[in-house]
Amino acid sequence: MLGYQKGYDMTERIRINLSVDKEMNNLLTELAELTGRPKTSIVKDFLDNMKPAMEMTRDGLRALKDNRSMTPALQNMINLVEDGMKEMNKFNQDLK
Repeated sequence: MLGYQKGYDMTERIRINLSVDKEMNNLLTELAELTGRPKTSIVKDFLDNMKPAMEMTRDGLRALKDNRSMTPALQNMINLVEDGMKEMNKFNQDLK
């Protein structure tokens, strides 16, 4: 779910500094104008939605570091990509 989640305590958030190149800033600016939302909200939502992929990447890197099998982490990544492709196909069909 994008945006604010009911019952979510905003005091749990931690601020970080983030620098982006000019092209990314222009893209974020355009998305902000098109959606009427602040750039920071757009970045936060993208990061929130990428959390499963980031966790899978972390798990894979931990497995590599510990010389364990990466098969479970790779399968999770494959499943995530497949789910994303299904969502994109559904989105494309909805546009038609």
